[in-house]
Amino acid sequence: MIRLLLVLFALAGCSQLQSPDTRAREAVAAAAAEGFSLPLDGATLDVPPGRLTAISVTTAPLGEGKLRGFARISLEGRLDGMPVSYVGDERFVVACAGRCALEGPPAPRLVALLEVLLQRRAALEAGDRERLASLAVPDARQQIARADLQAAAARPVAGWFIRIDRDEAMVGEAAPGAGQRQLILRHEQGSWRLVSGLP
Repeated sequence: MIRLLLVLFALAGCSQLQSPDTRAREAVAAAAAEGFSLPLDGATLDVPPGRLTAISVTTAPLGEGKLRGFARISLEGRLDGMPVSYVGDERFVVACAGRCALEGPPAPRLVALLEVLLQRRAALEAGDRERLASLAVPDARQQIARADLQAAAARPVAGWFIRIDRDEAMVGEAAPGAGQRQLILRHEQGSWRLVSGLP
């Protein structure tokens, strides 16, 4: 009887007997407990332990022991020292081989969005109007053509506060001291594009 109970306790802790949603939730929780860094083009987003949460986690099978996870993710980190706060709809990959763990970043949509924001800053600093226009939807390009890029580049950025709902993102771009600009981006044709708040 005692041996049977020990076997049952061991099986209860086996991830293979847990639901896919539970396994994905625990994989995110493990990453959150350790903290992690997300490399970007020329920058790094550092998320300290305990600053990532996921709610409403669901999954779909990908085959070969992998799951596609869907969740509402919130995190706080620093992008090369600058505060970044985020909440949004995410899709991530969980690989299961005995134990389950994230394969890749827990917030790939955020990573892609940050890449565009960094490219925008680089284009502003370089005064590259053509590059900036390539990051925007066609309707926003006339605004870029008339904009004072030098003045926009001179505006310091103290933090980004980001929210992604489906295929739209709102970014609060904080200024030192007080004040905030709002940028809106839309995900279309596989990438994020600036819609308003330019340059």
